[in-house]
Amino acid sequence: SMFGEVYITADMQANEYKMQKELQDLFFDARSAHTEDDKRSNSFKYQLRHGAPFKLEVFHTTDRGWGVRAMERIPSGKAVLEYCGEILSSKVARHRDKEYDQNDPQREGTYLFDLSKPSDGRGPIFVIDATRVGNAGRFVNHACAEKRNVMAQGFSAIDEKSKVNANVRRNTAGRICLVSIRNIAKGEELLYDYNGNLAERKVEPKKPGTTTRTVSCLCGAKDCRGSIF
Repeated sequence: SMFGEVYITADMQANEYKMQKELQDLFFDARSAHTEDDKRSNSFKYQLRHGAPFKLEVFHTTDRGWGVRAMERIPSGKAVLEYCGEILSSKVARHRDKEYDQNDPQREGTYLFDLSKPSDGRGPIFVIDATRVGNAGRFVNHACAEKRNVMAQGFSAIDEKSKVNANVRRNTAGRICLVSIRNIAKGEELLYDYNGNLAERKVEPKKPGTTTRTVSCLCGAKDCRGSIF
């Protein structure tokens, strides 16, 4: 996170492991597809080929600014919306973050979304910045584990069978979409955890005297961490 370390307790991580186990069957692994049709129809890229595949609405919430809600029922395990914006290197993103702080010292949010590090550990790390250019994905609000109904999922911008060399593939930024982790009712607000998969985070107690910017969480979940960042 651009806002510094997020401190995760052992209980929070244990709960996340449990949820991850329950969710793992929702996401289709293209490599296990039996036919090309199965692979194509179940890939996130194919589902998003014409933009958001479901009717969504950006609306003003009572206490959390703008939000996004479903205008039709969305089944579990579907690509709902891509998170779009400018593709930046991590170096440029850090510079942008400082610039945004200087322009608005009281800002409480960020539209900078870190993409995953390349699987082989080589190549650049990219960041999506939806501050100036983006889509409705930038308005989807945060919620802790109990209340979230979508999850951020990365996927390659290049087809697996595309004939490009490894260096080109490694230096091409990936894409991010929000995937439904349960059935979402018409009129229900889309919510996901901005801190991603806590099961993969380092469990570490907060150090005395540590001063990092925090943004209060208003999701109201029983397992609410109290802050978004």
